[in-house]
Amino acid sequence: MRGCLAAAVLLVSAAAAPACRRTAAEMVAALDLRRLSHSPCASAVIHADERYVLKHVLTRRDSLLERETCVLQKLQRFDWAPRWFCTGDDYILTEWRGKEMCERTESYDAQMRRILDELHAAGVRHNDLRKRERTDFTVAAGRVSLVDFAYASVRGSLEMSCKGSFGLLKAGGNLTRSSSELEWGMAAPERGAAADLPQARCGASKQVARVRGLCRPACIHEPYAGFEHLPRCEPTPYVPPTAGDWQCYAVRNPDVAAALGRKVGALARHFYRHGFAEGRSPYCEADRGRYTCAF
Repeated sequence: MRGCLAAAVLLVSAAAAPACRRTAAEMVAALDLRRLSHSPCASAVIHADERYVLKHVLTRRDSLLERETCVLQKLQRFDWAPRWFCTGDDYILTEWRGKEMCERTESYDAQMRRILDELHAAGVRHNDLRKRERTDFTVAAGRVSLVDFAYASVRGSLEMSCKGSFGLLKAGGNLTRSSSELEWGMAAPERGAAADLPQARCGASKQVARVRGLCRPACIHEPYAGFEHLPRCEPTPYVPPTAGDWQCYAVRNPDVAAALGRKVGALARHFYRHGFAEGRSPYCEADRGRYTCAF
């Protein structure tokens, strides 16, 4: 396996910068990439091989393509950042940097700490490192990389601009997507917090089963194969739990209250780190603000 991963890294380093096309469909066909992602809850579809990763963004809200392009351009001098190739009308093409990091070792933790130190020294925050089931750290032949900068900020701002493949790109300063994971990721410390980051639960079949079980969409935000029969979703803004909600969380979860007490900060940290993945609700009304597909 290690030999295969090492060979994959050599393929990446030898991959030539391709001619950029306007659309994801044109780029996928030109590079003969295979589709990897299958979740109806995703805001993007991933196509890849062991040279390239193409992220086909299904929604133009939140300037995801523009922001990730600008941040990646700023990080190109670092060896842990994937190489940026193209940004088209509905996609971004980057270098393949291995598979999701499914285990934690001392070496991996040391590399993660270095990555986060260098990231913040460059004035960048990733902002989305608190995903429940996944991680944006990848590994190939023992080398750790950090990917997926669509929600990153530069010197505290989500607003930025840069030169793309087909002209100037501008990312706005506001986000319409909100979820408990993203909110906690934006608030939680990153630098020096590598050991505290969630552990990815890997295994494609298990992940797909969990996603389907958690999301079960009653509607869809963008067209998705196999779900065309569902109506389009109406945007539902995320409403943060109030202080009263956190007290309800303590009452509803006596095991948590017994271990942590009733301070709002401790209860909130427990929910965002553990309770969300365990299916607990932070609200007094059990049917309010459910965290399902908040994109």
